Amino acid sequence: MRNTDNLTDREFEVYNLCVIEDKTQAEAAEERGFTQGYISMTLKKAKEKVTNAELKKASPEAYVRKCWDIFLDTGTMPDYLDVELEFVIRWLLLDLLPFAHWYYGVGEFCSHLMTYSLFDEDKIKEDIAKYEEIVDGEERLHFEEYYGERPPIVQAVYVRLMTEMNRRQQQLEGAMKCELTVLEQGAVFSALERR
Repeated sequence: MRNTDNLTDREFEVYNLCVIEDKTQAEAAEERGFTQGYISMTLKKAKEKVTNAELKKASPEAYVRKCWDIFLDTGTMPDYLDVELEFVIRWLLLDLLPFAHWYYGVGEFCSHLMTYSLFDEDKIKEDIAKYEEIVDGEERLHFEEYYGERPPIVQAVYVRLMTEMNRRQQQLEGAMKCELTVLEQGAVFSALERR
């Protein structure tokens, strides 16, 4: 059963009728003597409270997935996370295409953005400092010029995306080297067989 502890008595009553007993809003309104509009508004509020209570207990991955699912269903996210995500994306706009190239789809990319911006807030400054120590040349200049004065959350998301992009790039290069080694071995065996 879903966590309904934080609902008012009226919200619980409406939630119970419409969700647990599976009655239509019109049936619930008639049974309790309310308008269908009142039932609709109360049910919406109750569902939001239940969802938020579940989100607070979820793992970071489950939290992000649930927020993404809610966004796909309603066009908004709990606690205005969609607004925060949009804020970060707007600052990353110039670099969005190279980052997006390394993800399977928009959902995975947005999930990473949310994970990077919502969790490990205590590590934000540490991640930025670590990145600034290892990066040099054009990449460092780009970070300093474009992200140097941005809010730490934007800097951290950029740093975490760069780190992930570099990790994926190294993984791909490693896989390609393995594939070339296998192809080279195959060519050697073929040459030996022909002799």
